[in-house]
Amino acid sequence: MEQGEAIEQQPSLNWSESVEDLVTAGDTDGAISLLETVVSKLETLSRSETLDLQLASAFTELSKLYSTKHFSLKSDELLSRASVLKQLALQSRPSSAEDVTKHLIEDVVSNSKSNAALSSSDSVIDGPCIKGHLEESFRLPDDASPCKGSSDDVVFALISYPGRRLV
Repeated sequence: MEQGEAIEQQPSLNWSESVEDLVTAGDTDGAISLLETVVSKLETLSRSETLDLQLASAFTELSKLYSTKHFSLKSDELLSRASVLKQLALQSRPSSAEDVTKHLIEDVVSNSKSNAALSSSDSVIDGPCIKGHLEESFRLPDDASPCKGSSDDVVFALISYPGRRLV
């Protein structure tokens, strides 16, 4: 298990590629094991924004793998932890309403693609098409400013209506 040893020496070095290679080779259990090792190593390091984002990414990938094994509760728990870490990372840096909107769009598009891929092999989601619609729905009017609450309305809509399209 050369990949696991490399991860133990430096947990942030290409672990996602190693996991992808294992999944491609059909070794989902090996990928899960490798990701759990990465997560445990990352959790022992001192917290930083970069580390939180790496850990969130690892949780998200691990969640997808557990979902393919039909462990939905474990998958949901890991997605929740990933969301909390992403939120902490976003709160730790000053950002404009546009930056927050951009991150929300990326998360929604990413989750839509992964959920569609896991739920049905017949459905095809056009990522650029979804992203375009989301960008349109998140675009602020010319007279809107962050202090008028427009971005808060978008965040509220995303939280209140997670399954609905915002087009």
